[in-house]
Amino acid sequence: LPLTKAKGKIRRQKFGYNVNRTRLNQNAPWKAVPRTECSHHIRHAWNHTTFLRQNLVEMRLAMNPNKAVPAHKRMAKAMGVDTERPKDPIQKPYVVNGLEAEASLQRRKEIPCLRASSTMYITGGESWGGL
Repeated sequence: LPLTKAKGKIRRQKFGYNVNRTRLNQNAPWKAVPRTECSHHIRHAWNHTTFLRQNLVEMRLAMNPNKAVPAHKRMAKAMGVDTERPKDPIQKPYVVNGLEAEASLQRRKEIPCLRASSTMYITGGESWGGL
């Protein structure tokens, strides 16, 4: 059986000899990662050489809030067992401080309003002498 020939776009593509393949492959994973909306405090403190979990531990942030603040068990509370671990010093306290300051800022409340209904209300009010 004869093998099928490459058709169309694939056949027309030519090899780029002037491209540095090593650098291209090194930069590819960073471009493939989707960019998420996160605070600039986290983005500037992020260390690309460490793992995600280690980054979050250094910033004292949690992926799962249920595991970060566990519910105390009744049995341990009744027995009087000390379940708290000694906390490590925060390596990047400015991240948490910046996030708290950003969260405490007062924001302007915007009331969603349809443009058509608002213009109809304004024009109707003007014509009836309400405004």
